[in-house]
Order: sequence, then structure tokens, then C-alpha cells
Amino acid sequence: MTKQILFILLLPLTTLTQTDSRHLTVGLYNIGLGTLTGGIGSMTHKSENQSHWQAFKKGALHGAAGATVSYAGKHMVRNNFTNYRRDRLWSAKLMHAIGSSMTHNASINQGLFDSYFLTIGMNRLEFQFKDRVKINYKIMPGASMGFLVLWHRHGPPDLKYSLQLLTPVFTSDRKWNNKPAYELHNSIFVVERNNHTNYIHHELIHTFQHIDFLPLNNYTHPIKKMQKSKLQRWANQWIYLDLNSILLNQAFYKAENIGKQRHSDNFLEYEAIYFSNRIF
Repeated sequence: MTKQILFILLLPLTTLTQTDSRHLTVGLYNIGLGTLTGGIGSMTHKSENQSHWQAFKKGALHGAAGATVSYAGKHMVRNNFTNYRRDRLWSAKLMHAIGSSMTHNASINQGLFDSYFLTIGMNRLEFQFKDRVKINYKIMPGASMGFLVLWHRHGPPDLKYSLQLLTPVFTSDRKWNNKPAYELHNSIFVVERNNHTNYIHHELIHTFQHIDFLPLNNYTHPIKKMQKSKLQRWANQWIYLDLNSILLNQAFYKAENIGKQRHSDNFLEYEAIYFSNRIF
């Protein structure tokens, strides 16, 4: 059944590649990341009656399906930009969250729709559907740091933009460090004049990239099983560590800058530009 779902999801990608090579490049990156994330993570969570190859194959297929849905969410951002809309970006955020949740479930060797995860800035909501419905709240330290830094620099977040994006958005009437917009650990800053708010679409994609790396946290599963202290159990209940995601994202970003002449030569920027048509 998963193979049929994946085929249906990938069909639009194959029909557009002849007219837009960027569509193929960005699509294959997203699907490849989801495939590897789901496959490798599933192996570390394999059941006793599974071989490593069986666990990898299942996780890779489910991870690819989730990444395709996440990619569809990013494309909704592009459609909102080309239609000069911003008030519906929350729907793109929810769609991307569905896909990233599927990849997360794949990376822990669970069913595609056993859990749903929604991150809003430093806040992480976890909805568990297996056996019984359960809702958990966790805070992400890395995203908290980004939120607090932006608040310190620019004051409280803008409520209107934050609700439109389901993401903390900070605004000002002047640039920061000569930047009209930037993203910091799942929060966004943008100058609110001279049409600079159009950059919001680009920065929202950067927050999606941050979320794309979160399932890599599941690779620490063998370590978590060893934790026994009350403090560690409390931390696991209320804190979702996103620091490794930030480090990997930043390491990838900096590695992509090596030997590159143009801003758009960095693949993470290339992807964000593709979904927002923004270059500055």
C-alpha cells in the first residue's frame, strides 16, 4: 500500500522535470534526505524479528513518502508567493508537518500515521494516535535560543504574521546587520517596509529545513534506553533536544559555502530561492 501511495505522490514530480530541472533537483534532495533518515533510523529501532535490511527498507520507503508530503508543503509556499498571498502560509506549515511526522515515524520504525508533530518556534506538540490518543508538549532548547535572541534584538513577535505562518515572526522598520530578513533557529525576522515582507516565504523555507533535520535525533535511541535517573526521565518528558539538528543544519550550510561564489550556490539557499523566487 505504501508503494502505491508513494507512486501517486511522486507522479507530479515526474511530469514537471522536463520543463524545470530545479524542480527535479530540489525534489530528489528532499526525497533522498527522507529516504536515508527513515531507513537508517528504522535500523536503529528494528524489532527482534526484523533483519537490518528489512528495517532499512521499510523505513526508507516510509521516509520517502513523508519527504514527498513535506516537499508538497514547500510547494504550497511557492504557490502562495506566486499568487501574492501570505495569509494561507499556515496551511503549508501544517502540510509540511504531516510529511516530517511521517519521516519521524519511519525513523523510529513505527506506522506512517502513528504520530503527528507540530513545531511552532520553540514549542513542540506531539500527538500520539497508536492505541489511544495522547498529546504531549515539549520545549526545544535550540529554537528557544533563537526566539530569545530575536526578541532581544527586535522586541516581541508580530502577532499577525506569526499567526499567518504558525511561526514566530519579528519585524522592524530597519535592517539588521544590513539584512532585510533572516531566520534563526525556527524564528524569522523581516523588515516591514519596501515590500521586504515578501522575503517571509524564503525564510519560512529555512524553518522547514530546520525541521527536516529533526528526525536525526532518533538516532540516539540506544543511548536513551540507558537513561534511568529521575532528572533524565523528566528531561525526556518535557524537553526535545534540537541542538544536533541545528549543528547538522549549520554544518551543511557552511560546507555548502566552501568554494562558492554566489549566495545561491549554497544548496539550502538554492532550495529556499526556488520556493520563493527571492535573491538579495
